[in-house]
Amino acid sequence: MRNLLGPESLARLPISHADYLTGRAFFPKLISEPFEQGLSVAFDFAIAACLVAAVVSLLRGGRYVHGETATTKA
Repeated sequence: MRNLLGPESLARLPISHADYLTGRAFFPKLISEPFEQGLSVAFDFAIAACLVAAVVSLLRGGRYVHGETATTKA
C-alpha cells in the first residue's frame, strides 16, 4: 500500500492513519468481503451450470451410436 499511495499522500496524513493504511491489517480487511462474494458467485454459477448440463444430458435420450453413412462409388 505504501507504494500505491506514494510518499506525498502519506505525508499529508496523520502518522496514526498512515501507519494503519500501510500496516498488515488494512488491505486484507479491505478485500476479504468482495473476494468472498466473488468466490460465492463463481461457485453458485458452477453449480447451476453443472445442474443444467445434467438435466440436458438426461433429456437427450439413450446412447447415441454413429451410423455408417459413407457410400462408396466404384
